[in-house]
Amino acid sequence: DTVLYFDTENHDMLRVLRAQKNRFGPTDELGLFEMGETGLKEVKDATAFFAAELGRCAAPGRAVSVALEGSRPVLVEVQSLVVSTRYPLPRRMATGLDLNRVLVLLAAMERHIGLRLEDRDCFVSLAGGLRLKDPALDLAACLAVAGSWRDKSVSSDLVLLGEVSLLGEVARVPQLELRLREAAKAGFKRALVPARAAKDLPRTLGLTVTGVANLREAAEAAFGVE
Repeated sequence: DTVLYFDTENHDMLRVLRAQKNRFGPTDELGLFEMGETGLKEVKDATAFFAAELGRCAAPGRAVSVALEGSRPVLVEVQSLVVSTRYPLPRRMATGLDLNRVLVLLAAMERHIGLRLEDRDCFVSLAGGLRLKDPALDLAACLAVAGSWRDKSVSSDLVLLGEVSLLGEVARVPQLELRLREAAKAGFKRALVPARAAKDLPRTLGLTVTGVANLREAAEAAFGVE
């Protein structure tokens, strides 16, 4: 008694297999397949697949994180565009991320790091056509928006992991060590993570880990002190 479906939204080659109903196992596992000339082929190494598609050149509005779908870590790029609006009510659009969650993050950034977004259209998207609800992507989404607004880039060797609270604090996320090892495997050299979790991490992860307690500290670490 299992219901599976392929998700092909916003991507020509990638097929995502999800379990909507599964009486005999979990429904949060993810299967990835690539459509080629000979048909569907399993993507066995999700990190290598998505790392090959990442923009390795730093650019304002780009930030990288590691999502967890079931037991599978997936490297993802969050992109944002913040521009002046021509409408009485600024537009807020999200692709691949929950729009309500993005609205909460925008409000937190306005309150805690002084981003003036009341006259800006804000667009946030996950590259690659995936749709995810992992709170660990919060920090990457925030710094992608902040980078676009400030016209500053997050370093291309930096990965961002952390849930952002209403108070602007960066909170722990599950399986942090697993996510960081996947980032190191993909060639990332540095990581921003929740300060409370940083002290518990082993020193053999293969990258330099910096703990940040809140959005302000994260912005200063990513963009420099203003």
